[in-house]
Amino acid sequence: MENKNLETCYSLTTGALAVIESVVNRTKITDPQKLVPEVCEELVNRYGSSAKKGDRKLDYHLKQMRLSTTRDIARAIDCFFIAKQLFPGKCYA
Repeated sequence: MENKNLETCYSLTTGALAVIESVVNRTKITDPQKLVPEVCEELVNRYGSSAKKGDRKLDYHLKQMRLSTTRDIARAIDCFFIAKQLFPGKCYA
């Protein structure tokens, strides 16, 4: 694993892992590439900005969870599955 991926795994938040876990539980999808759009949709549904001009709620939460880019989300999903292999009984929700 390259250093940047390792750093991402260590800097993931419980909130990010909980979102991913809830999507996996709801959709039963285990292919990380197919999960990316599902996780993105879940994040928008949970934290999407309202009709108010200048509302940055989604951006704030993505930054807090370190999921600001699609690449960050893909890495987080990969790390989630690694964590599930290492600690199968661990629950993040």
